[in-house]
Amino acid sequence: MQEKVIHIPFNRLFYTESQRSFWAASASKVIQKYIIYTLLGLVCAAAVLTDKSVTDITVAKGACGGFIFYMLIAWIGLFERRAKFLKTVTQHADRYEKEMLDGTFTFNDAGFEYKDNEKTLLFQWHLLKSVTVVKDNMLIALKDPAVLTFFLSRRQFGDAEFQELFELLQNKIVKSPIK
Repeated sequence: MQEKVIHIPFNRLFYTESQRSFWAASASKVIQKYIIYTLLGLVCAAAVLTDKSVTDITVAKGACGGFIFYMLIAWIGLFERRAKFLKTVTQHADRYEKEMLDGTFTFNDAGFEYKDNEKTLLFQWHLLKSVTVVKDNMLIALKDPAVLTFFLSRRQFGDAEFQELFELLQNKIVKSPIK
């Protein structure tokens, strides 16, 4: 494979959009569960409250009320975590923009390297877990969940180069040996 080098100047808009896409992708399963549980709680509450044979406070009414209250707290917590995440993204974007933190990706047979003014990271192909596209942003995830996920925007490359890079990464993930 011929070495492929991609230099990406820092763009605040692309950075914030990619981080929002990451949040949406990582929170989607939680949001689906919250919606299902909230609807289940509301259906149970409607069934218990419309039962005319029960006129006093029962265990069922208390359980439904408690469950709905719990889901309300869960939704509030999710929105608070999102707000905190977006605040951190804004702070990072301010710093990256101030320091002109341009990045360079180098892809070759051994793996890929990411380099900017602060750091140089080298990853072998077998460390990649997946590459997915979410809202025109490519997410390159590594097997270790504690390690970074890289984001590349289609608008930074153009359609042809974005697709070429996506296919290259998919081939390398599939063909990499299991370690």
